[in-house]
Amino acid sequence: MNTTFPPPEQPVRLEQEAHIKPVHVLPYRHEAPLFWICTYFAVTMWLMMLIFTLGLIIPIMLLLGLLGMFAHSLLIAWLKGNSVKVTAEQFPDLHALYGQTCTRLAMGKQPELYLAQSDGMLNAMATRFMRRDYVVLLSAVVDALADRPQAIKFYMGHELGHIKRKHLSRHWWLWPGMIFPLFAPAYSRAREYTCDRHGFASCDNLEDAKRALAVLVAGPERWQQLNLGAFEAQAKESGGFWMAVNELTADYPWLCKRMMVLENRNAVFPKRSFWAWMIAMLSPRMGYGGAIIGFLYWLIIGGVILVLVGALMFSGSNMSMPRWLENNPVLRQIEKIFNIDGEDAMGQSSNEGSMDAAAVAASQDDTQLALAYSRLADVSSAVDDYMDAHKNQAPATLAELGKGKELDTDGVEYQLLKPGKPASGAGAQVVLQTPVDCESCSDGKPALQLRKNPEGIWSCHGTGIKEEVLKKLPFECEPN
Repeated sequence: MNTTFPPPEQPVRLEQEAHIKPVHVLPYRHEAPLFWICTYFAVTMWLMMLIFTLGLIIPIMLLLGLLGMFAHSLLIAWLKGNSVKVTAEQFPDLHALYGQTCTRLAMGKQPELYLAQSDGMLNAMATRFMRRDYVVLLSAVVDALADRPQAIKFYMGHELGHIKRKHLSRHWWLWPGMIFPLFAPAYSRAREYTCDRHGFASCDNLEDAKRALAVLVAGPERWQQLNLGAFEAQAKESGGFWMAVNELTADYPWLCKRMMVLENRNAVFPKRSFWAWMIAMLSPRMGYGGAIIGFLYWLIIGGVILVLVGALMFSGSNMSMPRWLENNPVLRQIEKIFNIDGEDAMGQSSNEGSMDAAAVAASQDDTQLALAYSRLADVSSAVDDYMDAHKNQAPATLAELGKGKELDTDGVEYQLLKPGKPASGAGAQVVLQTPVDCESCSDGKPALQLRKNPEGIWSCHGTGIKEEVLKKLPFECEPN
């Protein structure tokens, strides 16, 4: 759009600043409480940093502040070197509008106003550098609203609202409290609602205020054709999960909501999704896209919970992985394909997409040996518990171990070679044995044994099992 304001010799008709009465703009109802909550977090964080760094945070923050000042100087230098400072001689029409807006908002000292070429970007901004405030209008907005000067005053008033409410001057000490989830983004959104009220008070016309926001909605060409009522009705969907979670973590309210609040300060919006709150409560303030961090946090928490649950399920003598697999037929079939330690039983042949019968049989044999060892290990643990409770006296039979215990002794043979002497502390000698259905072990009757020597040490032995088969197992076992 190439529309421009009339030249200085043909100024637009504007009301005189002397006839403008200053107004007091009430802030958005949630801004003050949210400010004090963020202040509490900020002060707490400052105290914690002072205590835990033994005061070293002070020189660190001074250095960071100096670096930030140099970085911010780039923006100010760019404004002064590449943008137009609006004065009575330079764009007097904009200067007159700006003077009226400052008078209406009782600004006192008038911040400098600049007009910047924006490459089509629609917005305005306020900034503060070395105790001086600046307001920047972007050319695309000014050109779009050339026929609605009152709407331009909405942008001026909105940015002056940030200065009037000290949003910029509090920035340096409030920042530790502005990273917290929920409250910090909510405070940022409340500030935008407050500044919209300053913009409305500046143009003093609801239609112009809404049309000013319409430029941000529909762009510099179609904003005049925007159906304001239909656009505001889109706020009815803001309670859904996706809109809610991204607004709860954002610094700006949705424009459809901002337009509604201009007309009705007590506008009621749909209740936000519960799950949106759950994600937002773990999302540090990052602006748009912060919900991604909250979602990642919940994934991490869910993963930790799954690990803990898994550890509880697969720990203990009665819930070990082999026993659990043994009691679940479906998982036993899966286990036939994979080794007990999780490695692919197909070996190199898996790269070719096939597995021969010998490999399948070997994998099944390894599983049977592991299950047999697990059963013997459970019984040996029960024997140790019994002997600890009976002064080193071993049980006469396995039946004594079953009292009050869920113990699987099916197929386990028990031999008491030496009972032990409780009075002297001499240990008993015990042998536990169970047959194994193992095709690749040997031609005889393969079995696994656990032997307990007088020193109380258990050792594993394979009867009728080839040494090369025992070496592949995930536990140490010697051929008998």
